[in-house]
Amino acid sequence: MMGNGRIRPVRQVWRSALGAAVAIGLCSSSALATQKFGPIELSGNLQSQNIVRNPDVDEYHFVQQRNTFRARVDWDWLQRGKWIDRFDFPFIESSKLFLLYRGVYDSIYDYTPTFRERDFRGRKPGRAALRDLNDLPRNALDSIKFENQLREAYIDLKLKDAPLSFRLGKQQIIWGEADDFRMLDRANPLDTSWHFIEEIPPPSFGWDDLRIPQWMLKGLLDIGDVGPLSNV
Repeated sequence: MMGNGRIRPVRQVWRSALGAAVAIGLCSSSALATQKFGPIELSGNLQSQNIVRNPDVDEYHFVQQRNTFRARVDWDWLQRGKWIDRFDFPFIESSKLFLLYRGVYDSIYDYTPTFRERDFRGRKPGRAALRDLNDLPRNALDSIKFENQLREAYIDLKLKDAPLSFRLGKQQIIWGEADDFRMLDRANPLDTSWHFIEEIPPPSFGWDDLRIPQWMLKGLLDIGDVGPLSNV
């Protein structure tokens, strides 16, 4: 015979494995589209993600039904010292305009399912202990379910007679990269209300969707080769 102390861990592992399998199965890949018209490139994607939580093998709760739309504009509007092929800027070698929009709708806040929470012993509560998203006021649900923002809007600018380039506008400045670790990547704060750590690894989303873009100025000075280092 097996004691309860040995059965419970096996059951918990089974629940976790089943929950992970359901969540992965419900996550759909994104649909991409790109169009180019001369110096202007338009691209975007649609992405849907559904997450299910299963407190037991005989029940499950939808906790996310998020639909994300992204639209991006890349415009090489200044090349060889001419802006949109009409106006001369002899001191600028090249410049680009970048825009990135993100719109989100999470229908879980319209569906408003009921969640059945368990106590520390794993016992199901009575009807009075059920929780419902309808307990939140409608204006609170509406503020959570939608996102409508211009995520990034900046200009890249490279000078002609100096080894200087600039990025001006609403942007993310990435200082060092590592997998699931960001000790130096501190220029932009994180929005952990939209995702959290389990959604970070690509191809799901990534740090780019968690950082909060800020209005900043970034400058790069190209000093060429320094000892054994190149492109410094």
